[in-house]
Amino acid sequence: MKKSSLFGFTLIEIMVALAIVGVLAAVGTPLLFEQVERTRQKLDLVKLHYLRDALNKALVNSENALFDSDYVTSEDIKKKVTNALKSDKGLVLFVFAAQQGVVSGNVQGTGGNIEGDQTFCKLIGNSSGGVWIDALKEGGFEGVADIVAYRTHNMDKSYLKDSFKVGKFSSWATTYPNTPMFLSRALTQTTTPDKNGENYYGVSFQYTNKDPTSRSVEVYIIESGGNYKKSYRSSSGLCFSTYGDAGCK
Repeated sequence: MKKSSLFGFTLIEIMVALAIVGVLAAVGTPLLFEQVERTRQKLDLVKLHYLRDALNKALVNSENALFDSDYVTSEDIKKKVTNALKSDKGLVLFVFAAQQGVVSGNVQGTGGNIEGDQTFCKLIGNSSGGVWIDALKEGGFEGVADIVAYRTHNMDKSYLKDSFKVGKFSSWATTYPNTPMFLSRALTQTTTPDKNGENYYGVSFQYTNKDPTSRSVEVYIIESGGNYKKSYRSSSGLCFSTYGDAGCK
């Protein structure tokens, strides 16, 4: 009896080949997704370097560049900013929350979800220019300054801009840039959510090695309880700090 065949292959041979392809696909697809995620995380880290470099260029021109803000109206506030930049935790410029199903993080107006204290988001200011705003734009964080202005003024409609969207997550308002801040799942999808279903991260700055005379800063992302040596490290091992792996010891 003649065996069934297709293009010279028997039915059994075809079935075996399909089974092998299925196994390879099952093994290969997760590896492919993992590789894509690692690449996205590296691109996200590059943005932190852009942000750092923008501020460092400003510091080359003026040692007082980091105080170029409507928020710094007295020597006391300047001292407060300086002390934050010299501290282990650093200066948390803004906080964002990662949520399931939201591509770009929900940018906060204050830092109540990072160590329970106020961030220095007001350094960004409400004007159309300034060192901090320019650095955010150069780093690819368009919309963040507009969001902070909107939220710190109790969501005054006069601060509404086309650079961000206002939505709703559960029972409260969300504000997130039209241009996603990050690409990786590590920074856009919550993995260990709090009771509100979010993960909170702070984008932090510090004088390099906490030394004001360095005339340079480093940028890193922290979670609650984090500092310049305990920056956020993804499950794949990438340390989100311009200090490199030294920032995640």
